[in-house]
Amino acid sequence: MALSEAAKEGVYLSRFLLELGFPSADIPTLATDNTGARDLAYNPEHHERVKHIERRHFYIRELVEDHQLVVPYVATIDNMADFFTKPLAAAAFYSMRNRIMNVPPR
Repeated sequence: MALSEAAKEGVYLSRFLLELGFPSADIPTLATDNTGARDLAYNPEHHERVKHIERRHFYIRELVEDHQLVVPYVATIDNMADFFTKPLAAAAFYSMRNRIMNVPPR
């Protein structure tokens, strides 16, 4: 669900910038740490386990097939969004904080 909504926003912003005269040379990238969601975006097969997913959630797969979106995997430890959304252990918190604030390693 979250990946689908983020994809809609990304495509909207990409098209909006194009209309303003700022074409992008790169395909928009939407990284995720959810391997299941990423696999569904790249695997065109229909599985029994995903039969409950509504048609609108296959939007990401269509964007990937049309080369309008790239969905790379990002490891949980490298996912910057986790800093803002999940409680982290002290070591992981300080490491992520230093990366976000560009603090050089000691």
